[in-house]
Amino acid sequence: MVESLVKISKVALIRVDKKPTTVFRHPRHIHPPSELKYIEGGAHLMGVESILLDGWVNLWTPGALAQKVPSSCDIAVIKGMSYCLEESMALARLLKNKGIITLAVGQFVSHAAQQTPLGWRDVFDISVLGEPEVQVIELFNQLNSQLETERQNEIIDNYNKNFVLQNEIYIENPMKLPALKITREELRNYPFPFPMRGK
Repeated sequence: MVESLVKISKVALIRVDKKPTTVFRHPRHIHPPSELKYIEGGAHLMGVESILLDGWVNLWTPGALAQKVPSSCDIAVIKGMSYCLEESMALARLLKNKGIITLAVGQFVSHAAQQTPLGWRDVFDISVLGEPEVQVIELFNQLNSQLETERQNEIIDNYNKNFVLQNEIYIENPMKLPALKITREELRNYPFPFPMRGK
């Protein structure tokens, strides 16, 4: 729920994760957070500024991540996994204390919809169940098109009802997704972990 009219002009896109060897014994390929990159692309087309923080690459603590999110951000999109539930909720709590709206996406939302953790609704204002790439941008557009706080809260309630009812929304037309833009500098953060046979 928002207490005053929200205008989405700057968003933080955050992946919360752990060092692969602490969760899996088998080597795990670290890949770019594609869902957040699609949301980044959609936000750019809207004229919305974004900052992307990948906790899988830098392994920041929730406190360190929260410090890196500017207070000027209107909303934070937090992508988490079930094994990072506590860290994700701790981050959301810190961001809410900074006055930033918190939005949960990713696998841990599906897990939470089946068995909602204690305190989930206290730290996440919005829970987007299913594939978030299109839903989140639609949410931003819907919120920015409204001039009344009451109507914005109705929109947020509709997304949260899908979460409660376990109504997962999927992308119907992937061809309408914005083009992914990943720089060479970004790709250096995601090396393939297995040895490659030379020619």
